[in-house]
Amino acid sequence: PDGACALVPRPAGGWGGGRPPEHEAVGIVGLLTLASGAYLMLVINRKRAARASGYEIWQATGFEVIALGEPHKLPGRVLREERELVRGVKKHILGCRCLYLSYEHDITHTAQRIATRVQRAQPLWRRAEPRFFFNRHAVEPLISACADRWVLPLLLGFVHHHEGVLNGRAFDVLTIARRSSRRAGVRFHQRGLGGSGCGEVAHLVESEQVLLCMGRLQSHVQLRGSIPLTWWQPPQLMVADPHRSIVLAEGKAGVAGCAAHVSWLLDEYGPELSVVSLVNESKGAEIALGHALARELTRMGEALVTYVPFDFHAVCSGGRLERISLLLEQLGEALGRHGAFEQELQPTGAPPLPPRAGSANTLALPEAQHTLSAFPPRSGSANSLAASHDGRMAERTATERAAKSRARTAPPSPPASTAGMEEKGEGEEPPPTP
Repeated sequence: PDGACALVPRPAGGWGGGRPPEHEAVGIVGLLTLASGAYLMLVINRKRAARASGYEIWQATGFEVIALGEPHKLPGRVLREERELVRGVKKHILGCRCLYLSYEHDITHTAQRIATRVQRAQPLWRRAEPRFFFNRHAVEPLISACADRWVLPLLLGFVHHHEGVLNGRAFDVLTIARRSSRRAGVRFHQRGLGGSGCGEVAHLVESEQVLLCMGRLQSHVQLRGSIPLTWWQPPQLMVADPHRSIVLAEGKAGVAGCAAHVSWLLDEYGPELSVVSLVNESKGAEIALGHALARELTRMGEALVTYVPFDFHAVCSGGRLERISLLLEQLGEALGRHGAFEQELQPTGAPPLPPRAGSANTLALPEAQHTLSAFPPRSGSANSLAASHDGRMAERTATERAAKSRARTAPPSPPASTAGMEEKGEGEEPPPTP
């Protein structure tokens, strides 16, 4: 009543004989304020996406939106509009299946940022990277109420975890793509640099690949985003080739923010910067974009930026994606300079270990727009990831060797029938409240 609700942590032993709550959830997305009042957005189901080095990352798979006000008192037209808006939020935003969460680990930061910059004593939401804190605005009422325990940063992007054994050594590969919440939008409607002059481009995605092996962590980071010029691409449904509608701002207005963007990249990711342009260099309206970007980056000098044009559509047309190796050949020297961030994983309770001297985060290869590199290690507090990695690796290696030995000695068995079996997502769990 009156928009009030009580958030109660789930008891370890369940609700027992007491009255269970009306709703159970595994996380809170935040509040959505409309004409009738606030709606509480909850994560009610989750699926494990990754488990590595003592922490877990979950994919949000089920949501519920609860009205805290009294929408039934709205006039008919307003009520219909509000219900349609709530349905749209559930279907297109919450239902995108690209939202991830972790209760122990800050998934909005790279391993290097956590090791060198993040103040780990702060609540999880306070140390989250604002660009990748997807629900930051929605949880503002909880933050204002000092309800830190209920504020859970959500990441919009992609997470994948792969486990394997190579030459007797167990390893984990974790891939995390983080999509920026700034200047997001659909194709054609959001392009290039914004008008704020801060150098932020549309559709920025930070991708990190983390390798965990033999008690060490290695991290490689790359970025992709829209061409860092002032341009737009109004949709023209009557035009056979929509790329013909690209409009580049004339004169200095078109390139004014490019220097600010490069300056931001250098501040955030370090002095070794390589930019790869994947636009069409041979035909179409993208030619003008490629030439304008090349002029700007060349003017800045090779000491600041290494520029590599690669006509992806021409070289890899017809599904010949293996020809991306030609780009890797061009980037070989730059990749060698960039290196990778590397760090030892300390056992539980041990003092933090600093990053290894001279290691660096890496380069980037974006999709159809542009790319960059990453930053060298800064001094400061160390390791973010934890714990029983070596023991788990050794146990997994021994288990897999024993399984292979049994497979060699056991007689072949007839194939089992799969009739009537359903595939169930690994780690799918019902909703205990956090």
